[in-house]
Amino acid sequence: MGADTGGDIMGREGRAAVRNFFLVTVLLASLGARISAADMDFCLKTAVLNNPRLVLSAEDIKIARLKRNQVSSLFMPKLSLGAYYDYYSLDYPSVFSSSIGAFNLQEASDNFYGTRMTLTQPLYTGGAITTLKKQASQTLLDSENIHAAEKNRVLYGVKVKYINVLYIKKKLEALENAMRQVRKIDDGAAAESYAEMLSRKAALDASLVDNIYDLNALTASEFIAGEDITGDAFIDESLSGDAATKFTLLAIANRPELKSLREKESVDFLSLGLEQSVKFPNVDLFSTYDYLHAAENEWATNFQVGVSMTLPLYDGGARWLRFEEKKALLRKTKVSIAQTEEAIKREVEKACRKYSLAEKYLSEAAASKKSFRMPQRAGSGDIMSWARVTENELDAEMRFYLAGAYLEYAVGILISKY
Repeated sequence: MGADTGGDIMGREGRAAVRNFFLVTVLLASLGARISAADMDFCLKTAVLNNPRLVLSAEDIKIARLKRNQVSSLFMPKLSLGAYYDYYSLDYPSVFSSSIGAFNLQEASDNFYGTRMTLTQPLYTGGAITTLKKQASQTLLDSENIHAAEKNRVLYGVKVKYINVLYIKKKLEALENAMRQVRKIDDGAAAESYAEMLSRKAALDASLVDNIYDLNALTASEFIAGEDITGDAFIDESLSGDAATKFTLLAIANRPELKSLREKESVDFLSLGLEQSVKFPNVDLFSTYDYLHAAENEWATNFQVGVSMTLPLYDGGARWLRFEEKKALLRKTKVSIAQTEEAIKREVEKACRKYSLAEKYLSEAAASKKSFRMPQRAGSGDIMSWARVTENELDAEMRFYLAGAYLEYAVGILISKY
């Protein structure tokens, strides 16, 4: 009986261990399957979801939307309930007849308390509330443009780091293959060639580590190791270094930095109008209902309905100074828009030029590798030459994709795709 019971316990423990091992294996396999799919598209989408800068700017959009809704509430009636207590003390003269015509002071006092409910509805504010709502809506659009600009920078950063990791890995693979071939050769220069390759490998390894951690800082997700980067690099199919004019027009329309400045110009213009509206009267409809203590411990009610108007007359010139300040800010924003448009044009032209040169360099590097002929009895110098030609081609491919990523950033192509 004891042996059977022990066997049953061991059986249950064994089944539990097998079940746990199976669950862990499935979890690791699913995690590995997800991480192994860390191609460029995966990294870009992950960064858009997790990057801290994008998360913060998305919260700014929510805050701006809440502020816009707060301004909308200014149109609504306001209802308030209050309580008050007053103590009145009254001294008044009481004249009485005497031989010298004297008088004395009599004193009276009373407690006055009650509750008051007040309803207020704005009727006319000189357009101030409408202007504030438009201003809040423009601020919301500005927050969205700031978020888009940050997303454009993050996407470009992810592409740069991904391309670097991908091609450093390819360079290391080609270099390690050349190092294996050099070790098979027994000549005087083999040791020197191997040492040079080893130094180059150390530099590439260090660069790979830096770029991997930079990539993970941008994606802000589960750690993506170098071996998990498996997909090829890609750029937009519409890119061409000869289409500078077309891309300049696209950049002027797409770049969120410029959109943000244009929204700021609208906000500054509305702020200018808001300062002008201060000189207009404010008209409010109000209604009050009092439940108050009257004489001899009796309670009475009082109901009022009326219209109030407030007209600013003189404030020491503060409104005029604020108006001039808003005019100066509006002029400053207009100058910033012109400068930013010019800077974007120059950036697009530079990106197109770099892309054309990278495309040309890639074609030349590929032709150089194709024309290379390895002798039948290759020495360590021949293998070194082949390694340099191979690395030159990989370097040309890397520069080509980096130039394409920069052109995408300059034009703002990726913003609407992720």
